[in-house]
Amino acid sequence: MRTGALQAAGDAMLRRRSAVPALVPLLGAALKDPEPENRARAADLLAAAGDAGAAFDDRLAAALDDPHRPAALRAAWALARHGDVRAVPALTHALDHEEDDGFGPSAHYGGNFYWFTRPPLREALEACAPAHGPLLVPALRSALARCLTGRRPADGAATAPVDLPRLHLLCDALAACGPAAAEALPELAALLAAGHPRPACTVIEALGPAAGHCRPLLERAERTALAAASAGLSTCPTAPADSSAASVTSPTRPRPPGPVDHCLTALTVARTRFAVDGDEAALLRTVDTVLTSTAALCRGVEETPGRPRSAAAAAAIRDTAALASAVARCLAALGPGAGASRMRRPEQWLRANEWRWRSHESVAVARAHRRVTGDSGLALQVFGRVLETRPGAAYSPIELAALRALTDLGPEARALAPLLRACRDRDERLCDGGGWRGMALDEEARQRAAAALSAGAR
Repeated sequence: MRTGALQAAGDAMLRRRSAVPALVPLLGAALKDPEPENRARAADLLAAAGDAGAAFDDRLAAALDDPHRPAALRAAWALARHGDVRAVPALTHALDHEEDDGFGPSAHYGGNFYWFTRPPLREALEACAPAHGPLLVPALRSALARCLTGRRPADGAATAPVDLPRLHLLCDALAACGPAAAEALPELAALLAAGHPRPACTVIEALGPAAGHCRPLLERAERTALAAASAGLSTCPTAPADSSAASVTSPTRPRPPGPVDHCLTALTVARTRFAVDGDEAALLRTVDTVLTSTAALCRGVEETPGRPRSAAAAAAIRDTAALASAVARCLAALGPGAGASRMRRPEQWLRANEWRWRSHESVAVARAHRRVTGDSGLALQVFGRVLETRPGAAYSPIELAALRALTDLGPEARALAPLLRACRDRDERLCDGGGWRGMALDEEARQRAAAALSAGAR
């Protein structure tokens, strides 16, 4: 019966915001339930409750010694979600003992009932890192070094990472550590030298000038990516941007990078280098090179609602959207003025694909367009379309991206005040997710909407 009650509590919390404060005290009491699985479920729900569950952090800390390992792990997960330093030993143990850490992947579950799943290591680290980065960085560095030295290529020329998803997890966690991540610059430099710059750029861009000695490696990575893109584009200067490489890959193997992938890497590295050295001219040169070299690929690629006619058409659509977003993000880093003329192609893509405004690429281009041109009209149209809710519709990370962008608009955000108030004030959850993630996304949406309304009131 108590197990069923905990499931019902999770379902209620997932559907209604008001259920959280009413049920959290009962969850705190359930941490002492005689049934170990019930203790684990109570800790899991206190993690999902976010800050509202922090009132029971002392009990959760005591549960770290629970003989039932799933209950102890979920207590650590809850403490990490609350930013409590007592979660750090469990997280560093998980990093040091990858084969037996007890944490799980960053899974997504749909549905309107609460899924009890293994706690995700990535989100646990990212939640705890802002407050306790200096304590986590040594373990993250060691894990990153082990990942880099996992195996060597046949020619022995360089160290090759064994697991790119693991690299992305570690670099995302390092980026969340803030300035403390500067201690990991030797490992990040090794990652750049190993030919996988994108994960490293996640951290280096956040560190900015503190990563100054990585500049030569960034320059080399950028040149390498542009050279690879040029070599690939020279073989098909007018063909659609088909990076799928279907003829040389299989469903079980990741596709090799195509010319557009190399262009995207070059833009990512160029934006990171700008964050490090502030060289505006260098960033613009890379943007110009990519715009010129991909003009033929993007010409004639038009998106229409419905399924693409072929795999090549789908690849062309995907690549054109990715290029528009990546160029826009580079120009947004420059701010108003310098990038205005170069914003033309991303703007043209955005206006030509109105049906696709509910996408991460469209939100990124709209946000950059407003920052570069100073004109908020197009951005407000896109954000309004994204935030419109239909009966039964749910929010996703795309809506959250639009809400984050709205806080930059200041008083201009008043144009979307009715949508923002509806997001902030409703009791029903906005986000589609069958576990802690749906609750966390909804809570962030509510906070972002409140922040945008506050910015619009100034």
